[in-house]
Amino acid sequence: MYKLILNPFLLALSLLTRLPVRVSEADSSDWGRSAAYFPFCGYILAFLAAMPFMLICCFSDVFSFFTSNPFAALAVILIGDFLFVAGLAWMTGILHIDGFCDSCDAFSSMSATKEDRLKIMKDPHPGAAAVAYLILLIIGKLILLFLVIFSVEKHVSFLLYNKYQDNYVEHLMLFKVCLAIVPLAFLSATTVIARFAMVLLAAISKYPRESGTGAVIVGKVPVLSIFIAALWLLPFVLLIPWRNLILALILAGMVMLYWKFRADRLLGGVTGDILGACCETAELAVALGIILPEFIKIG
Repeated sequence: MYKLILNPFLLALSLLTRLPVRVSEADSSDWGRSAAYFPFCGYILAFLAAMPFMLICCFSDVFSFFTSNPFAALAVILIGDFLFVAGLAWMTGILHIDGFCDSCDAFSSMSATKEDRLKIMKDPHPGAAAVAYLILLIIGKLILLFLVIFSVEKHVSFLLYNKYQDNYVEHLMLFKVCLAIVPLAFLSATTVIARFAMVLLAAISKYPRESGTGAVIVGKVPVLSIFIAALWLLPFVLLIPWRNLILALILAGMVMLYWKFRADRLLGGVTGDILGACCETAELAVALGIILPEFIKIG
């Protein structure tokens, strides 16, 4: 039982991150079961990537920044935002970004056959399409995650200020801890839901090649693993307002279906690169879903 749970978890970590893990000999079924832990890996990645921002909040008076020096607060959030995006890229070994770039190159070749597109995805040299779309992806992430963090910090600051404005100094540490931790729930939603989208995409797809990295997971995800992966989303029901969460899930699902139908039509199935592209763009979609209701009031 211990091996049945630990092996798939360690395989998920080794597949989705560059964290140093030692995996004992695994059979083919372990790879399929590892999908159950993809969203949990999202929690780990979000926590580690958000640590610099949380430390900055704890060692700086962000609350005062919002009340008396908003430009300093913006600087703190912008730095934390950049470090979060950079941390995710580093901890995943640029694996998902590489898949996104390969997918953009393959899909941008209008006259290529399925075989040609699959060969393009194996080419280690990025094309113009990959570079252009990658720039847009990174800029989009930086902007949307900045807006997510800023919106959460602003709401938390005003709530704390209204409650403790008469004895602010006495509760300074509480303010710092809240401003450091609360945004983590929303940041982790982007990484967790995106990896759940990967699980669904792998579960409903077939692999177009005879062999490859994605062959161990695509089309081989058990129903139980999908159910367990879905359970990792339950904390967000309590942590994130329903309208934000529902919109985030809908947009992530739309992104997943886009890659599914696009890959089936142009490649004949879903590769590991497509899974990575789905993850990167689903993170963007979730961030958009979280922040959009703050500007367009729903309900």
